[in-house]
Amino acid sequence: MKTIAAALTTLALVAPAAAQADDFPANENPHCGYDVPTKMRLGPVLRKGIPVKVTCDGPTEASSIATIQSRKQRDDWLDLHSGGVPGISNSDVLSFEEAGTQSVSVNIIPKKFFRRYAKTKFRVLLGVKRDPDKPWHTSVDSGQTITVIR
Repeated sequence: MKTIAAALTTLALVAPAAAQADDFPANENPHCGYDVPTKMRLGPVLRKGIPVKVTCDGPTEASSIATIQSRKQRDDWLDLHSGGVPGISNSDVLSFEEAGTQSVSVNIIPKKFFRRYAKTKFRVLLGVKRDPDKPWHTSVDSGQTITVIR
């Protein structure tokens, strides 16, 4: 019984790591990947944004957003906005005419809100436009985590 529990625990830990951008169901042609730093200081993040390096293997449009991963900060943000929760980030839309690599910054909007926390984790998501007739971007994976420290 302990062997089965250990095997299930190992599988549960390995499965999320195996689900990379190439294996994600929504990451169809063109395939896009991105890199986000694992840790940054708060000052540069609030001034310049979170740098995201995007690589696509064909023509498309891409954009990126950040969501709050830390539970305390997420709960505090939800408590402040009971009528409707606004987003916390924005970025420019990248246009790829052909395969290549471009960089974009994900800007954090509520700067004063995050200054009061010593450490915050964000999940950065990359969205790619799949259908030219529709205005939204589809996420290529479940996101990458970045830790922002004061």
